[in-house]
Amino acid sequence: MVALVNDRIGQIGIRSPKMPALHIAILAALNIADEYVKLEESSKDFSISLKERSEKLISLIDEVD
Repeated sequence: MVALVNDRIGQIGIRSPKMPALHIAILAALNIADEYVKLEESSKDFSISLKERSEKLISLIDEVD
C-alpha cells in the first residue's frame, strides 16, 4: 500500500512540480479512491455476470438430466 501511495505521489509530483506537497498528497489519495471505486464496481458487474452464467449453465444441465 505504501508503495502504491508513494508511486502516485511521485507521478503527480513529476507532472506538477510546483504543486504544494499537501495538494499532491490529496490528489494522490483522491486518485487512489477513484480507482478503488471503479474496481469495486467492475468486480460487482463481473460477479453478477458470473452468477447469471452459472445459473444458465445449471439450467442447461438440468434440462439434459
